[in-house]
Amino acid sequence: MLSPKLTNCPECTNIPSLIKKIDCKLAELGNSLYNNISYMLNKSISYNDMSNLIVYRRILLYKYMNPNYVSLYSVNKIASKVINIVSGCVSKCPCAEVPLSTTTTSSSSSSTTTSTTTSCPSENLIFNSEFNTNLSGWNQTIGGSWVWSSFNGGSANYTGQDEGSILYQNILTPGVTYDISFDLWMNLPLANPNLFWVKVYVGTTEYGPFKINGHQTIELILTCTDTSMFGIQAYDADMEPHNTIFIDNVHISEHCSGFTTTTTTTIL
Repeated sequence: MLSPKLTNCPECTNIPSLIKKIDCKLAELGNSLYNNISYMLNKSISYNDMSNLIVYRRILLYKYMNPNYVSLYSVNKIASKVINIVSGCVSKCPCAEVPLSTTTTSSSSSSTTTSTTTSCPSENLIFNSEFNTNLSGWNQTIGGSWVWSSFNGGSANYTGQDEGSILYQNILTPGVTYDISFDLWMNLPLANPNLFWVKVYVGTTEYGPFKINGHQTIELILTCTDTSMFGIQAYDADMEPHNTIFIDNVHISEHCSGFTTTTTTTIL
């Protein structure tokens, strides 16, 4: 069967116009159905037309957002089917015109979902954490045995003996828990391993000593106590100077378990 051509309804290939015509016809069919039930009338109603119009309306809404949706069925083809059902352009339709939007439907319902996720902060509180060219931003306790080294593209090198000086920054908040990481290089003297170590201070909280032979990335979760100091202390009491303690890539951020993000989504 040949599809009818659109010859006297140029606006019918416009999606908003077509949807208005479908809404009018659906309202008419719905009103007839209501009268049949309420007043025991026997007016003829095409349930097949009603079902087809609902399908055409849904396709047109999707095509309004994405013209390539169901590309085998063009707007012209759908318009031809719709005009047959609504008998022309429905110029006398009493339905109020409703502006088309992406959320307008003949019936609607909504639901709201709320989800809470943990968001881990990545901001590094340490200044000059990679020691690219110097030890700027860092302080030292008495002894001052930390020096800048070009090792690993820039690092802090402990060169002292016995005094155990601390390289530190005052950047923490007492009572707050922090995620801490840094790269550590050591050549542990096998004869006297207990005389060669590194410790970490978070306020007055002390962690260590670390005694490694080679390279290791140290990762800690510690709570700061009493003071704002973050410090790295090195000690070398071996008879021979080693100068083989290097620190690099220091990262400190607040522990992620204390941060949450709540997202609320409403679905129409």
